[in-house]
Amino acid sequence: MVNVETLYDLFVFELQGARYVETELAEAMETLVTQSGIDSLDDRPGSAFRERASELFRNHGDRADERANRLDDAFDALDHTVTTRDRKVPVVEALLEENERFNNVVLDDALRNPFYLDVAIKAEQLVVQCYESALHLADYLDVNSEVVEALEANRDDAQNALTESRDLDSGSEIESLFDRLAEQTPQD
Repeated sequence: MVNVETLYDLFVFELQGARYVETELAEAMETLVTQSGIDSLDDRPGSAFRERASELFRNHGDRADERANRLDDAFDALDHTVTTRDRKVPVVEALLEENERFNNVVLDDALRNPFYLDVAIKAEQLVVQCYESALHLADYLDVNSEVVEALEANRDDAQNALTESRDLDSGSEIESLFDRLAEQTPQD
């Protein structure tokens, strides 16, 4: 990693962070697809939400891969070589660690997907902010229009992914799941 001495260096630093976040998000979504399929031994309702969550995670992982590829093209347009791990973003690591901690303590599999969806929403919010920050800096720099267009496309796609996740988080499938779980929860 190089020192950040100019506004352009900061711009590249932000792009490296966005690329790291996208790469990690794609891998995390692949993991969530597997984890979201974990089902309890009994045949309780709730599979509609589980199936929609699993499909959302799969779709968003694919989209994160596509956005990472667009970032690679942006780096090429900037004539900047990027490595897989030029920069880490500790917030991503914290989200992944929190997901792992949850997996070690959850006893009711029906609680998994609502938690995973929340993790995905937090990650997608971070992705959107990465692009907002980079685009804000690009406004002050003479950045190639190809790069700006790639960043705008990525931001818009990430915002759409976030909206889809929020829609699932407030949809009828999760409401019926929460109603059922609330009925089973002992009240003090």
